[in-house]
Formats: sequence, C-alpha cells, structure tokens
Amino acid sequence: MNLKFKIIIIMVAINIIGAKCKKEDYNERCTSCEKPLFVQTFKNINGEIRKVVNLEYRYNNNQFYILVDAEISLPQIYTNINQKYVKLFSCSASNYTDVDIGKTVQISGNLFNCTTANHGAPTNNLHTFLIYNN
Repeated sequence: MNLKFKIIIIMVAINIIGAKCKKEDYNERCTSCEKPLFVQTFKNINGEIRKVVNLEYRYNNNQFYILVDAEISLPQIYTNINQKYVKLFSCSASNYTDVDIGKTVQISGNLFNCTTANHGAPTNNLHTFLIYNN
C-alpha cells in the first residue's frame, strides 16, 4: 500500500470518527473556539509550566501554559508542524501561579486545535492554539 493511499485512509478515518468536538469532549471554557478540531488523546506527557509575556497570544486570557517537547512527547504534532516545542493551553482556568513557573508537570487529556479571536492581543485577528482538557 503506497503512502498516498495510507494518508487518504487516515483522513477518512478521522472524519468518520468525528474530528469535530462534541460538547462532552471539552468544557465550557473551550467554547470560544471557532471550530475546535480534535487532534489526539495523550497520556502522561511531561512539560514545563510557563507564563506568556507582554503581548504574546494567550488562550482565553489564560496566562499559563505547558511547554512540551513535541518531538519526544507528541510526535504526530511534531511531524505535522515541524516545531520542536509547542505550547499547550488548558481549556479550564489554570491553577498555576508565578511560583509554579519552571516546574515540570505531567499531564493527560485530549488535544484540540482551537482557532479563536479570544487571544489577549490588541488585534482582532484569529489565532490557532493547541488546547487540552484534562
């Protein structure tokens, strides 16, 4: 089976499984997404707590995110975007404080692509985030 055929099968499977989020897949804080798109489920990945600075984009005004080595922990993401580190914002309100910055945490959940104008920057453009529910 050639690679092109395999890719088509995977794309069809994702559409059949339901790539769009169902209400039970994410909580109310995720509703600011224009069209949330399920990416994958992950379990026990390590990341570092970070805080956005100045005018960096932030999901739903959440200033804290988890910086994850995608090449190691999320190889599917790494392959698609060729970016070693990715920022994962939580759907729910973060319980992190400035004291937590730099700490390593282990998270599990469902990962979604979320395009939204609710990004905290002084522009009205849309920005896409990787968000997770846990």
